[in-house]
Amino acid sequence: MKINFKVMNCKKLFCVASIMVISGGGHAQEGEEGFASLEEITVTAQKREENILEVPVSASVFGEADIATLRIDDTADFIQLVPSVTFSQVDANESTVSIRGISNSVGGITDTVTASIDGLNIVGLDTSYFYTNSLLDIERIEVLRGPQGTLSGGNSLGGSINYVTNKPDPGGFSIDLTADIGRFDSQFGRIIMNVPLADNLAVRAVAFNETSDGAVTNAGPSGGSSSLDAFGGRVAIRWLPSDALTLDFSLTAEEKDWGLPSALPVDVYFSDDQRDSRIATLTGLGGDYFVQDFLEDDGIGNNGGNVFFDHPYRVTAEFWLAQFNAEYDFDNHTLTAAFAKFDWEGDRTEDRDRSEFPVAISDSSLFDRSESLEIKLASNYDGRFNWLAGVFYLNEENQNASTELAGDGVSSTSYVFDVVSADSAELERSGIYGSIFFDFTDRLRLTAGLRFNQEKVGNVSVFGFDPIYDIDTVEPDFFQSIEDFTTETTDNFVPRIALNYDVSDNLTTYFQYAQGIRSGFSNPELAVDLDLAEPTVDEEELTNYEFGMKGRFFDNRLGVNLAMYYADFSSLQVGNFEEISALNREVIWGENVSDATLTGYEVEIIAQLNENLFFSFNYGYIDSEIDELDGENNIPFPNTRPESLSSSIEYTAPNVVPSGIDAFFRADYIYRDETYEGTGRDEADLINSFSVVDLSMGINADEWSVTAYLDNAFDEEYWLSNTTGGSLRGTFNYFQPRSYGIRFNYRFGN
Repeated sequence: MKINFKVMNCKKLFCVASIMVISGGGHAQEGEEGFASLEEITVTAQKREENILEVPVSASVFGEADIATLRIDDTADFIQLVPSVTFSQVDANESTVSIRGISNSVGGITDTVTASIDGLNIVGLDTSYFYTNSLLDIERIEVLRGPQGTLSGGNSLGGSINYVTNKPDPGGFSIDLTADIGRFDSQFGRIIMNVPLADNLAVRAVAFNETSDGAVTNAGPSGGSSSLDAFGGRVAIRWLPSDALTLDFSLTAEEKDWGLPSALPVDVYFSDDQRDSRIATLTGLGGDYFVQDFLEDDGIGNNGGNVFFDHPYRVTAEFWLAQFNAEYDFDNHTLTAAFAKFDWEGDRTEDRDRSEFPVAISDSSLFDRSESLEIKLASNYDGRFNWLAGVFYLNEENQNASTELAGDGVSSTSYVFDVVSADSAELERSGIYGSIFFDFTDRLRLTAGLRFNQEKVGNVSVFGFDPIYDIDTVEPDFFQSIEDFTTETTDNFVPRIALNYDVSDNLTTYFQYAQGIRSGFSNPELAVDLDLAEPTVDEEELTNYEFGMKGRFFDNRLGVNLAMYYADFSSLQVGNFEEISALNREVIWGENVSDATLTGYEVEIIAQLNENLFFSFNYGYIDSEIDELDGENNIPFPNTRPESLSSSIEYTAPNVVPSGIDAFFRADYIYRDETYEGTGRDEADLINSFSVVDLSMGINADEWSVTAYLDNAFDEEYWLSNTTGGSLRGTFNYFQPRSYGIRFNYRFGN
């Protein structure tokens, strides 16, 4: 069972074809000659169902069996298993996905990796709000690497993640029960039911509850621990009025409550002067510096794992998502209409100075709301030519509003209203897209697409400062009155061309050319007034060239994949900041820099060695360079780990007892290279490399299974991001310590 802050759940490294471009599952099936072989999988990477081997896209797919075996309960549980992908978590509600070095860690308003549910893009401003939600009833997860703007929507420069949900089935009743208990008094329970209501009508419902004491205890005056309390559910209805028409509706809701931050104190600062200043503040108050170093002394959860905060810390989040989808088949064509409404709200109360003294506290309120609509018409001809076309619309707004209070470091009653600020953004995105699929010959195939995209991005930052104003007198509607948006509009065409050539029946090659555009935006007024930034930031452009090979050999028992790419940026958007001591805050802004490039490759191998033994290996390499930034040349992209490696081996012993019960054992290994948190190369920004080993074993029967797991078996100490400012002590977002537990699953029905 996982602890609450899933900075990276390396526990689930199952490379079995989950991470393989060329396979959708690591489970064997019997081949034509009776040998065990790799499963095939159908994906919707190009908005139509295709065999993944025929799609000229570098994609990783997690099938339903993988999701169960890996215990995938949220995005953090699988995203680091994908080659050339980095996942970092700043806090319980803030995370970043980087694909091939491309993420919003560099800068910008809109995100660079799109998130979709059943093919419909849900959010575009900040997907971190989406990644915190649980994955309740998922059939398949598709992670597409490289620009996907033509079909997946604007700003998907790095890639796109599509979550395909399980649909209600009128064919029969079924129930799926899961229970998990583990270290740190972690408990997880889930029930999924499929209930036919008529021959053409069914409902599917899922509910879950998760609790954990967490690995860290607050030994300071406010008490508490890194606990988690979460519950939620999903109800889906499918109606088949006719053989041609399918109607789907679903409603998902969830609440989560975290007890402590994932950011734990360590000795990390911008500069020696900053460190000396903050040490002087702490020692002047009577504190010892440094009270505790988690990375060297204690080991989270193993020898106490305590923090010392005087102010209670709490993060809450709740969201709901409503979706409607209609699909109509007629005359070799399919018409699809999809609509979704997403609403996420969160609150954060924290000890801002990360110490046992009343120096600074803060309260924040966050929200993200969106509505999205897509209508698509696709052909389904038997000949060499097919096509699809569609229109898309997304309207989204989010806000992060906070109040910060300063104290005298002595009395908890001395806090006064200090700083009030709010950052708000809105996005209106509309697009018209089309793609054609043409087979020149039985071996040579063309995919060509074009999207016209229009985006309006508005943003505003509000900042106030009053050292004597009491927080109780702050007007409650202060943040709701923000309407003075500065809006930038971007119109662009996003093309994509790909050629597939089948060298043989079991080996195909592809070449792909794709572009991506990221909209421009306006800088905060404060940064402009202080002469730190230009009023606006221009749009960012990316051109990507990719060559790949996908093959299956030895009666479909060996899969090999190779992808090589070169990405060229112009007008790259980067973020910058400066700590203004007179204002007691950091001022953040964006700017365009010189050209930048990304070069890399991915090698993936999967092998069903025999009926009982499976092996996988993958390696990714990224070379990233920003040509010039702040007078320095060849600066690597932040949050980009140049090397990634993972491997897995699984052995299944069939019929260990006469009743047909199988036993299995699996060992998984993952390695991630070091990276830098920001565009600077200061030692404080360095995030070290790490290696993690996970072990699991269990037994499987037709209707039930039991799995025992040991995650981070050697208790590797690692972290995925840091925070050098904003507190008296620098912080790292902690690793998951050694965890163990047992999971039970029972399945009944169709």
